[in-house]
Amino acid sequence: MNESSSNLCCNEGSAFVVLKRDGARKFGHVGAAFELANGEFVCFSTDNPNGSASCLAKDKGFWHETVANKSEALELFKGKGYSDYKYLVVNNVDPNQALLKMSEISQLDYNIMNRNCENDVYDVLHDEGSGYGITANANWMFRNNKCYIGWVQEVLQPGPNHWFDANIAATESGTF
Repeated sequence: MNESSSNLCCNEGSAFVVLKRDGARKFGHVGAAFELANGEFVCFSTDNPNGSASCLAKDKGFWHETVANKSEALELFKGKGYSDYKYLVVNNVDPNQALLKMSEISQLDYNIMNRNCENDVYDVLHDEGSGYGITANANWMFRNNKCYIGWVQEVLQPGPNHWFDANIAATESGTF
Protein backbone atom coordinates (compact mmCIF):
# COMPACT_ATOMS: atom_id res chain seq x y z
CA MET A 1 0.00 0.00 0.00
CA ASN A 2 1.41 3.37 -0.88
CA GLU A 3 -1.16 5.47 0.95
CA SER A 4 0.31 8.07 3.27
CA SER A 5 0.86 7.47 6.96
CA SER A 6 -0.85 10.82 7.55
CA ASN A 7 -4.27 9.14 7.42
CA LEU A 8 -4.62 9.50 11.16
CA CYS A 9 -7.82 8.79 13.04
CA CYS A 10 -10.46 11.37 12.44
CA ASN A 11 -13.76 12.11 14.14
CA GLU A 12 -15.99 11.44 11.17
CA GLY A 13 -15.50 9.61 7.91
CA SER A 14 -17.48 7.61 5.43
CA ALA A 15 -17.53 4.29 3.67
CA PHE A 16 -19.43 2.48 0.92
CA VAL A 17 -20.57 -1.10 0.61
CA VAL A 18 -21.42 -1.92 -3.00
CA LEU A 19 -23.27 -4.92 -4.42
CA LYS A 20 -23.49 -6.84 -7.70
CA ARG A 21 -26.87 -8.55 -7.24
CA ASP A 22 -26.29 -11.00 -10.08
CA GLY A 23 -22.73 -11.89 -9.01
CA ALA A 24 -21.57 -15.25 -7.65
CA ARG A 25 -24.33 -17.35 -9.18
CA LYS A 26 -27.02 -14.88 -8.04
CA PHE A 27 -25.91 -14.98 -4.37
CA GLY A 28 -24.36 -11.55 -4.96
CA HIS A 29 -20.92 -10.02 -4.74
CA VAL A 30 -19.75 -7.10 -2.59
CA GLY A 31 -16.97 -4.56 -2.64
CA ALA A 32 -16.35 -1.46 -0.54
CA ALA A 33 -14.60 1.86 -0.18
CA PHE A 34 -13.46 3.87 2.82
CA GLU A 35 -12.54 7.51 3.15
CA LEU A 36 -9.03 8.65 3.99
CA ALA A 37 -8.36 11.74 6.14
CA ASN A 38 -7.63 13.79 2.98
CA GLY A 39 -11.07 13.00 1.46
CA GLU A 40 -9.82 10.38 -1.01
CA PHE A 41 -11.49 6.95 -1.07
CA VAL A 42 -9.79 3.56 -1.20
CA CYS A 43 -12.02 1.18 -3.19
CA PHE A 44 -11.47 -2.58 -2.99
CA SER A 45 -12.93 -6.03 -3.51
CA THR A 46 -12.12 -9.71 -3.77
CA ASP A 47 -13.52 -10.77 -7.15
CA ASN A 48 -12.67 -14.52 -7.31
CA PRO A 49 -12.57 -14.47 -11.14
CA ASN A 50 -12.36 -18.27 -11.42
CA GLY A 51 -15.49 -18.80 -9.32
CA SER A 52 -13.76 -21.52 -7.33
CA ALA A 53 -14.74 -22.56 -3.80
CA SER A 54 -11.17 -21.96 -2.67
CA CYS A 55 -7.95 -20.66 -4.16
CA LEU A 56 -4.61 -19.16 -3.26
CA ALA A 57 -4.44 -15.45 -2.43
CA LYS A 58 -2.60 -14.71 -5.68
CA ASP A 59 -5.57 -16.12 -7.65
CA LYS A 60 -8.49 -14.61 -5.71
CA GLY A 61 -8.70 -11.37 -7.69
CA PHE A 62 -8.18 -8.93 -4.84
CA TRP A 63 -7.85 -5.33 -6.09
CA HIS A 64 -7.80 -1.82 -4.66
CA GLU A 65 -7.73 1.64 -6.17
CA THR A 66 -7.57 5.10 -4.59
CA VAL A 67 -9.81 7.79 -6.09
CA ALA A 68 -10.16 11.51 -5.37
CA ASN A 69 -13.65 11.64 -3.87
CA LYS A 70 -17.08 10.09 -3.27
CA SER A 71 -18.27 10.70 -6.85
CA GLU A 72 -15.23 8.99 -8.35
CA ALA A 73 -15.70 6.01 -6.01
CA LEU A 74 -19.29 5.59 -7.20
CA GLU A 75 -18.21 5.91 -10.85
CA LEU A 76 -15.48 3.31 -10.38
CA PHE A 77 -17.90 0.75 -8.96
CA LYS A 78 -20.56 1.56 -11.55
CA GLY A 79 -17.96 0.95 -14.26
CA LYS A 80 -17.18 -2.45 -12.73
CA GLY A 81 -20.82 -3.50 -12.98
CA TYR A 82 -22.02 -3.06 -9.41
CA SER A 83 -25.77 -2.52 -9.09
CA ASP A 84 -26.40 -1.06 -5.61
CA TYR A 85 -24.60 0.95 -2.97
CA LYS A 86 -24.96 1.91 0.67
CA TYR A 87 -23.12 4.94 2.00
CA LEU A 88 -22.25 5.04 5.68
CA VAL A 89 -21.19 8.11 7.66
CA VAL A 90 -19.32 6.87 10.70
CA ASN A 91 -17.60 8.28 13.78
CA ASN A 92 -14.16 7.49 15.20
CA VAL A 93 -12.73 6.11 11.97
CA ASP A 94 -9.15 4.90 11.65
CA PRO A 95 -8.13 4.79 7.97
CA ASN A 96 -4.65 3.50 8.84
CA GLN A 97 -6.16 0.45 10.53
CA ALA A 98 -8.36 -0.11 7.47
CA LEU A 99 -5.29 0.07 5.21
CA LEU A 100 -3.45 -2.42 7.40
CA LYS A 101 -6.40 -4.83 7.43
CA MET A 102 -6.84 -4.47 3.67
CA SER A 103 -3.18 -5.34 3.15
CA GLU A 104 -3.55 -8.35 5.46
CA ILE A 105 -6.67 -9.78 3.80
CA SER A 106 -5.18 -9.34 0.34
CA GLN A 107 -2.62 -12.00 1.33
CA LEU A 108 -5.13 -14.53 2.66
CA ASP A 109 -6.31 -17.46 0.56
CA TYR A 110 -9.92 -17.41 -0.68
CA ASN A 111 -12.46 -19.81 0.82
CA ILE A 112 -16.17 -19.60 0.05
CA MET A 113 -17.12 -20.45 3.65
CA ASN A 114 -15.08 -17.94 5.65
CA ARG A 115 -12.71 -15.87 3.53
CA ASN A 116 -14.74 -14.45 0.66
CA CYS A 117 -15.73 -11.00 -0.64
CA GLU A 118 -18.25 -10.53 2.17
CA ASN A 119 -15.77 -11.44 4.92
CA ASP A 120 -13.12 -9.18 3.39
CA VAL A 121 -15.47 -6.18 3.23
CA TYR A 122 -16.67 -6.81 6.77
CA ASP A 123 -13.15 -7.13 8.17
CA VAL A 124 -11.83 -3.92 6.59
CA LEU A 125 -14.85 -1.79 7.40
CA HIS A 126 -15.25 -3.20 10.88
CA ASP A 127 -11.66 -2.28 11.67
CA GLU A 128 -12.18 1.02 9.86
CA GLY A 129 -14.90 1.95 12.35
CA SER A 130 -18.06 1.48 10.34
CA GLY A 131 -19.47 -0.76 13.08
CA TYR A 132 -22.71 -1.86 11.47
CA GLY A 133 -23.52 -4.37 14.17
CA ILE A 134 -22.13 -7.77 13.10
CA THR A 135 -19.64 -9.27 15.51
CA ALA A 136 -16.90 -11.53 14.19
CA ASN A 137 -17.04 -15.00 15.75
CA ALA A 138 -15.89 -18.59 15.33
CA ASN A 139 -16.74 -20.59 12.22
CA TRP A 140 -20.10 -21.90 13.48
CA MET A 141 -22.16 -20.01 16.01
CA PHE A 142 -25.70 -19.17 16.97
CA ARG A 143 -26.73 -15.58 17.62
CA ASN A 144 -30.19 -14.00 17.75
CA ASN A 145 -31.78 -17.36 16.83
CA LYS A 146 -29.77 -17.54 13.60
CA CYS A 147 -26.89 -19.83 12.68
CA TYR A 148 -23.83 -18.24 11.07
CA ILE A 149 -21.01 -19.74 9.00
CA GLY A 150 -17.77 -17.85 9.45
CA TRP A 151 -18.05 -14.19 10.41
CA VAL A 152 -21.15 -13.02 8.59
CA GLN A 153 -22.85 -15.73 6.50
CA GLU A 154 -26.25 -16.91 7.71
CA VAL A 155 -26.79 -20.62 7.09
CA LEU A 156 -30.40 -20.31 5.94
CA GLN A 157 -29.89 -17.09 3.96
CA PRO A 158 -26.30 -17.13 2.70
CA GLY A 159 -24.66 -14.70 0.38
CA PRO A 160 -23.90 -11.05 -0.08
CA ASN A 161 -27.37 -10.13 -1.41
CA HIS A 162 -29.05 -11.03 1.88
CA TRP A 163 -26.20 -9.60 3.96
CA PHE A 164 -26.30 -6.30 2.08
CA ASP A 165 -30.09 -5.99 2.29
CA ALA A 166 -30.57 -7.16 5.88
CA ASN A 167 -27.45 -6.15 7.79
CA ILE A 168 -25.88 -3.02 6.37
CA ALA A 169 -27.36 0.15 7.84
CA ALA A 170 -26.84 3.20 5.64
CA THR A 171 -26.93 6.96 5.76
CA GLU A 172 -27.76 6.89 2.04
CA SER A 173 -28.41 4.12 -0.47
CA GLY A 174 -29.13 3.78 -4.15
CA THR A 175 -28.72 1.88 -7.39
CA PHE A 176 -26.48 2.48 -10.40
